[in-house]
Amino acid sequence: MGSGARGEGHSGTVMRAYSLLTITIPLLYLTLRTEAYEARGYTDTSDGYCEGDYGTIPVGGTGYNDERCERILCRDGMYTIQGCGVVSIADMPPDCKLVGGPGHYPNCCKTIVQCDDDNEEDSNDNNDDDNDEDSNDNNDDDNDEDSNDNKEDSNDKNDDDNDNKEDSNHKNDDDNDEDSNYNNDDETSEKDTEICGC
Repeated sequence: MGSGARGEGHSGTVMRAYSLLTITIPLLYLTLRTEAYEARGYTDTSDGYCEGDYGTIPVGGTGYNDERCERILCRDGMYTIQGCGVVSIADMPPDCKLVGGPGHYPNCCKTIVQCDDDNEEDSNDNNDDDNDEDSNDNNDDDNDEDSNDNKEDSNDKNDDDNDNKEDSNHKNDDDNDEDSNYNNDDETSEKDTEICGC
């Protein structure tokens, strides 16, 4: 009788745990942030295109509005517009703004905060980089001519060295073939003893 009562109690605990999970999992999904929207509409596609504020897109095609970070799908008789959710930051400094990421939807949904100070520093950094690249390009041109002459001389020497290496490699291959056959026989017999457990 004692073991039966314990089994019923365990069963009740498990049932309560499952009941709790069935309540909490849907609540978890309700609290997730959604950062996208989708709108559908009907349109006349008798001419083979979806036409609207988004432009002209052939039926079965996909268009992008990078300014609004949207993707427009055109299907027979209807269109679907997909875009990013609105992002805002409380107490953002007045000299800063939210800037969308590069590329088409959904890549452009990633927004970053860009301030006026960042823009000035970025433009100065770009100018410095451009000047450094120009001076390096000029030096590279001079060095390329000198190094090409040296490369031709060294290539002739390398050809002679390679011929000698090939002859010695053929001799080593013959020696290695005999050794490897001998070693393979030993390895096979060791494996056989391991497998059979002799």
